[in-house]
Amino acid sequence: MEEKHCENCAHYCPYFVKTERGFVSAHYGRCVKCFITSVTNKNFPFLTARECWEPIAAKPAEREREMENHFKQIGQLLRELKLLAFAKE
Repeated sequence: MEEKHCENCAHYCPYFVKTERGFVSAHYGRCVKCFITSVTNKNFPFLTARECWEPIAAKPAEREREMENHFKQIGQLLRELKLLAFAKE
């Protein structure tokens, strides 16, 4: 069975640093699902499982749904901006 910790969770978002050769891992990141206070953040990433832990295999389908929702929201905002732009003419 897969060991549960932050680095192998679907909600873990690693940070990257840009160097002359491209982007490299900063060896730390954040959880995009759980609210982590600044007090607990000093121990992040956690070595033990959190209540919101999910396997990475679940990530692509969830990411696709999130992206679809974001694109719908962007489309709605663009339609509203277009209406505002033509209303001023």
